[in-house]
Amino acid sequence: MLGLSALHALAALIVGMALFAIGFIGAGDAKMYSAIAFAIAPNNAFEMLGWTSLAGLLLLVLMAVARRASGKPLRENGKSFTVPYGVPISLGFVLTTFW
Repeated sequence: MLGLSALHALAALIVGMALFAIGFIGAGDAKMYSAIAFAIAPNNAFEMLGWTSLAGLLLLVLMAVARRASGKPLRENGKSFTVPYGVPISLGFVLTTFW
């Protein structure tokens, strides 16, 4: 089981670093997801990914609504606002582990 968890963490790191290389996520987010993936049983990998994605979408929508409500534009100087994705990763881990 430990070998499969290590494989899951390695796959998460490779995918995460590829997403970082194209500017989709931060390197810290990729490393954090990989580290947490090591603690998740491989048969729960897609559950964690699902919870993390759902939490990330919710955070993104809440941040966009808050920016609109405060009068700030969604894009400034050609760049969109950043989302602290560590929060959804942590929430995905907690929901996967304790749900």
